[in-house]
Amino acid sequence: MEWFLFAILSAVFFGSRQVVSKKVLIFEHATEYLTATCLMTFVFTLFFLPKMSFSYGLDIWVLMYVKCVFLTIGWLLGSKALRHLEISYVTPLTNLTPLFLLVWGFFFLGETPSVLQYSGVGLLVFGAYWLQADHHFSSLIHPLRMFKNKYSVFMIFAIFFYSLCAALDKIVLAKVNPYTYLSFTFFILSVHYLLIQFFKYDGIKDIRHAFSKGKHLIIIISLLIMFSDILYYLAVSIPGAMISLIIPVKRMSTLVATIIGGRLFHDHDMGWRLFACAIMVVGVVLIVL
Repeated sequence: MEWFLFAILSAVFFGSRQVVSKKVLIFEHATEYLTATCLMTFVFTLFFLPKMSFSYGLDIWVLMYVKCVFLTIGWLLGSKALRHLEISYVTPLTNLTPLFLLVWGFFFLGETPSVLQYSGVGLLVFGAYWLQADHHFSSLIHPLRMFKNKYSVFMIFAIFFYSLCAALDKIVLAKVNPYTYLSFTFFILSVHYLLIQFFKYDGIKDIRHAFSKGKHLIIIISLLIMFSDILYYLAVSIPGAMISLIIPVKRMSTLVATIIGGRLFHDHDMGWRLFACAIMVVGVVLIVL
């Protein structure tokens, strides 16, 4: 169960990162925030250079790059949603990632969940649906209105791309050193966001603004990202560890983000949102059993 410990620790760092990111996104737009944090994270990953290796075939590098493209899109959409919506609303929605992963895992990775794990997925879906509801059984039609809010739609698409990234992680990390994968990912993300920043926004001016306003928080977020991701990669790289189980465990980060973040930012309906989050965590437990 070594993968389980790595996934739990990754969840703690990831949830903490979501809370600090929300604070920074109050005064920064999503692209400048992502550009600054990815650049800083890439710099930190260079400390792992002695552990890296680069002798891989072209097909592996292409897969790694495709994952980076998916993550670039997903992370941008997710950050926009986190900036404009309450954190206790956004983060529990990421618990829907395992729903997609069960599909990808079954068809592409040969992972076959048990009946109990399918029950856990059902609780995840119910918890996410209740989160979207008006917190009354008489208003269960309310979640369908989420598609009128573009940022909610952004988050759903982000979750879809996150699940594709996770499936590719399992394929790539069967052959690639986790430290190499980590550094390569943030190098490519930095390039992508720099291109977006210079072609669509104010380039270096926005990047300076990100570091000026974010100050030490950008460094803290980057460290949290690095530790969260390397622990997750180490879990995925363990032979026999199923990605369709690792991701649900990692999504326990929603407890950290919802409880601490919700109180810190004075979100509404915290009681009901914690109830929805608890249901989803039970679903996660069933998936792991």
